[in-house]
Amino acid sequence: MSIRSRAAVAVLALTLSAAPLSAQITFEGLTSFDAVPNGYAGLNWDNLRSLDAPAFPSSSGYKTVGTATASSMVGYNAFGSPAEITSTSAFNFTSAIVAAAWNNGLTLRLSAFDASNVLVGNASYTLDVFTAQTITPNFVGIYRLRFVTSGGTNAGLGGSGTHFAIDNINAPTQVVPEPGTVALFATGLVGLVAARRRAARA
Repeated sequence: MSIRSRAAVAVLALTLSAAPLSAQITFEGLTSFDAVPNGYAGLNWDNLRSLDAPAFPSSSGYKTVGTATASSMVGYNAFGSPAEITSTSAFNFTSAIVAAAWNNGLTLRLSAFDASNVLVGNASYTLDVFTAQTITPNFVGIYRLRFVTSGGTNAGLGGSGTHFAIDNINAPTQVVPEPGTVALFATGLVGLVAARRRAARA
């Protein structure tokens, strides 16, 4: 294989190392009412739990989302309290399917932060119990995402609280090479090409 071919393969490998680790998150394979474990889909989770929507005894937004996504497991914010997704690598949160669990007119606020924990994006949505809504905040290259719910009017379904249901999260984790690694790699390639040329002239 020529120097150029080897260099092309190496560059391709480096490019692939920066590709997304995961795409759509569906919570399948998790256990109902358990906390979503850290590391699931390459992310860390705080106060987000999974729930088997079809098996849930009450009519609710959990079933609304489960029906819309044709999946059994959905995620939700335990106790209706704020929840977060974080990562040590940049990730995207481009879209998801959501509904209020118990309160029509529930407000869902999203806040996105960068690696320095600086707010870089926010979005707000009004959710209802029997409407599965696709949200598209299109947050790209973030490190922390916070969900906060509030308000709304109880729909009289036997449950209460500011819980929301979520599924089909499009949030690929981006593994980006460190700048030093890229520089070292480039220097090595230059040196390799120079050494090959010197050997050819000898």
